[in-house]
Amino acid sequence: MNARTAVVLSVALHSTASLGDGAWMRERRDELGRVVSVVPRQHTEIGMARERVSLVPFLDGGVVRLFVNVRYAFANPGAPASLLVGFPELRGRIVERDCGYECGPGRVTTHAILEAFAADVGGPPLPVQTLPGDGPYARWFVFTVPFATGETSLRNLYVANAGVVTTATNTNQSLVYSAEYVLHTGAQWAGSIGAGEIDLWDGGPQVLRRFTALRPTTHDDVHVPLDVAVTPSAGRPLFLWDYGNGQQGESVTPRRDDGSLVQQSSALPGGALAHLGAMALDGDPGTAWIDQGAHGGVGEWLQVPTRRLGRLRALVVQGGPTAPGTAHVRRLDVTCLDLEGNARTLTAMDRATVLLADVDGPQRVLLPRPMGPCHAVRLGVAEMNGPPTSHAGLAEVAFVD
Repeated sequence: MNARTAVVLSVALHSTASLGDGAWMRERRDELGRVVSVVPRQHTEIGMARERVSLVPFLDGGVVRLFVNVRYAFANPGAPASLLVGFPELRGRIVERDCGYECGPGRVTTHAILEAFAADVGGPPLPVQTLPGDGPYARWFVFTVPFATGETSLRNLYVANAGVVTTATNTNQSLVYSAEYVLHTGAQWAGSIGAGEIDLWDGGPQVLRRFTALRPTTHDDVHVPLDVAVTPSAGRPLFLWDYGNGQQGESVTPRRDDGSLVQQSSALPGGALAHLGAMALDGDPGTAWIDQGAHGGVGEWLQVPTRRLGRLRALVVQGGPTAPGTAHVRRLDVTCLDLEGNARTLTAMDRATVLLADVDGPQRVLLPRPMGPCHAVRLGVAEMNGPPTSHAGLAEVAFVD
């Protein structure tokens, strides 16, 4: 799964743009004036003061995806300016057949493909277009940002499919999902990145990196394997290799420990950037999980991997937006799930119910008794503060162990 920092793009027609961890872009056009690619260029005045990245893997219809929330604060010492800013997507596959003919395909790395992307500066979403990239970048998501004198906040939200490394030899096959963040494009802004943090929810909150006064290079990019166990189905290999024609002959759907990924009972389909369950774990109260149940929020649920946490004593819950048709949750059923038996199936080990106040801000609620450790926790909506047909909104959820 890939993430990267926005950059400024150099564009014809006297506009500027940013892609990845921030970069100014230039359009390359053919003889007919059509854009054939865009490339970043250096901005000498506007700098990146702060950057906060939240990575949350989740399961979407059986597909491992990554929700990414990137919040920037830019410093502009000069006059107000509107720049065309962009966010890059890396090219898809790298095949390394370094183990010889007899070991099959060797190592295949598949980078994330972005499924949905949005940008805003604290208001409605900015119009976004996609333009072809150059070199390692397949394409850029490009949008115009109005930079005021002083500080401007920018937020990028996106969903990507999983980055995957598949390795095959005569004796072993493995499938490893990964989360990535390309930080080096932040060097396209003026000066160093003042301060930054990259967080990952992988069985619990993890800080992958904190930094100050960083002028990033490719050595600062983040690549981390996810703790998502994958095993063959019914004892069969993940895929079969046809040595006759040197191609993969058959693939087998792997069994996955689905308790290691965020899940929700309902959400908008196709990886759309609308009220995903992962949004309740991104540290941003401006995003929220809102169920998409046909008959309202009661009976809907959010499941969170918590295998890195100890015994749970309390929850910190912040209600989501109370837009028309939504309401705060009044009663929440908390179920502690663990892996049991040779099949390693998720089984309910303990249950409790907590009552929530009808308020917008965060509230800490004690569990009736400590629970766990839990491989995952399922939060079920048992009662709403509004009409029964209201949809439930959870902006943020944290666990206290």
